[in-house]
Amino acid sequence: MNRDIPYSEDLFFYTIVDGKANLLRFNDIGSTNKVLIPPILGGYPVSLICDRAFQNCCSLRSIVIPESVNSIGDEAFFYCTSLIDISIPNSVTTIGRRAFGNCTHLTDIRIPGSVTNIGEGTFMFCESLRDIVIPYSVTKIYADTFCACKRLANVTIPGSVIQISCSAFNRNSQFW
Repeated sequence: MNRDIPYSEDLFFYTIVDGKANLLRFNDIGSTNKVLIPPILGGYPVSLICDRAFQNCCSLRSIVIPESVNSIGDEAFFYCTSLIDISIPNSVTTIGRRAFGNCTHLTDIRIPGSVTNIGEGTFMFCESLRDIVIPYSVTKIYADTFCACKRLANVTIPGSVIQISCSAFNRNSQFW
């Protein structure tokens, strides 16, 4: 397979890089509300959800990510305004910048202990997010990570976190 050519299978577009499938884009048909990302595309394990792969998929309510995925790209689920439930497996180590930004109906999310990097603005404008537990594997909380999370009431930050940006909780009056 040529790594520069995008392939498609069902509603997924992907490329093959170093023997692994990188999920480029989900072809949202406007009425899909639950997505089970397949662990294999084109005979290759899915290891990366690329930048903006599900951006603006406004009808999505639930997404299950397979154990084969180790990285979620920047803005991967940005503006998935109906997203309520997402399952992140223990195989994921990196969550990109603004990955869940503007997921306004997301109420809670479990960040697995395998995650070592949560990007800048990852949960910005997740207005319904109530509780978050940062795993011990994380050492920094970047700018705007929880910006404008109006309903955020409980945040558990472990002792492993040695740096918190002064704007990490920007526009959250409940923390001032």
